[in-house]
Amino acid sequence: EDGSSWLMADYQIQCGTDSYNTQAIFVWFMIIIFPIGIPLIFLTLLYEVKEELKALDPDIKSDKKLTKLLSPKAARVKFLFASYNPKSWYAEVVECTRRLLLDGFVAVICQGGSNGAAGSLIGMMLAGCYCFSWREQMAFKVSTTNALALACQWQLFFTFFMAYVLSSGTFDMNGDERDARHALVAWLLCFLTVGLLGFGLHQQHLVSLEKQRIEAARLALIEENKKLALEM
Repeated sequence: EDGSSWLMADYQIQCGTDSYNTQAIFVWFMIIIFPIGIPLIFLTLLYEVKEELKALDPDIKSDKKLTKLLSPKAARVKFLFASYNPKSWYAEVVECTRRLLLDGFVAVICQGGSNGAAGSLIGMMLAGCYCFSWREQMAFKVSTTNALALACQWQLFFTFFMAYVLSSGTFDMNGDERDARHALVAWLLCFLTVGLLGFGLHQQHLVSLEKQRIEAARLALIEENKKLALEM
């Protein structure tokens, strides 16, 4: 009634005061520095060495061997591309923007009511775009890691989908029926999460078996070479 306004996220904070304006300037400055600046810095660093990265052998998985092949400039930013295929040298930038958009931007929008439904819908569309993009790229060097990453991204899509269903008024009903449907959605998400956890453990088990097979083959080759050397 007196014309004053208050922050929706915290009604103890009054908008329009000197303290609020100062904090708003700081927030906008940090938005430029972190959510926008960090991905741009990553992209700039990777772009400067992209030709060198694209020329690397995609079958190189040993960290030490990779380090020996890199120039000093590329070695300094190895943490940004070591896990990815050379053709997907920019994948870490895509992952960085995905995390910022889905964990930051959408979370700010999702504040209940119609805003919550809009945020969930935007999150669902973004998650779907990243799912299809990742399916085409399969950026990780290890195939099982790609499978796990894609499964987790689909989990995010269905989580946002369920959030949209709950916040859009689809379940606007009274009493036990509404509670039962909410519980059903919660259990579906729980089963989906547990299923993905089991899938992830299975993929890691496959990776472990593959490493054991490679190590056994290496040792067998060494023994065979020793026998050939003795025969000569």
